[in-house]
Amino acid sequence: MASYFGEVVHPSSRAFWNDDEDYDIIDGSQDNVEFVLNWIDEEPSLIKKFVVVEGEMMTDFMVNSVFESSTRCVCTINYETSKIYAVGDVYVCVISSKLSLALAGQLVSTMIPLLKKSEKIVLLSAEHESQHKSEEENDSVSFLKTLCSQKARLDKNLNTSPLNQPNIIAGVCSGALTYAEIANLHCIMYILYTDTFTLDSKNTLPLKKLFVETFGSSFSKFTSEDTRCFNKGNLYM
Repeated sequence: MASYFGEVVHPSSRAFWNDDEDYDIIDGSQDNVEFVLNWIDEEPSLIKKFVVVEGEMMTDFMVNSVFESSTRCVCTINYETSKIYAVGDVYVCVISSKLSLALAGQLVSTMIPLLKKSEKIVLLSAEHESQHKSEEENDSVSFLKTLCSQKARLDKNLNTSPLNQPNIIAGVCSGALTYAEIANLHCIMYILYTDTFTLDSKNTLPLKKLFVETFGSSFSKFTSEDTRCFNKGNLYM
């Protein structure tokens, strides 16, 4: 309680801080973060297809089950936030799960030169189906939803149903899609919803056709016994 009019009384516990104060702390601690692209190979002047992979399930699956032993890292981004790999003529940016959501926008800003020089942008993410909001019932173990830029919507080859409101996406993929829409770039985001927290040979079936179109080959070495893609689980009582 204030002892005189106008006295600033600081809360005795963080529990009494309001939301605005929380945001100020987050913003203040991130001001000095600057991401830099560190190319190991020569930076390409044109990218035919640029793929961004985000989310623990999808990134683990990509690294452990899709990348071959010959797949090489061609670029790193500081703070161990992401790495870019070359898979044939496709460049794949794998976003680290350690990246704070508060820094996603800054990382997207760093990636803008890559997005600009990409003929096609593909964004990949995976979520548990409990995160999908819809009045329609779906009995499938997994299903794909898409969001795309205006330029990509003109492509008549899109066969995947769109992600409708009131679903929300966040992170680097969300920021990249937003920029693509503003800059009139060809960009499609695919979100795989599954009924488990593990990607296996069954619930990744919707990805097979997509991966053939994107990389020119399927994930032949993936097996249902592979448990390295395990993310986490919830206990309900």
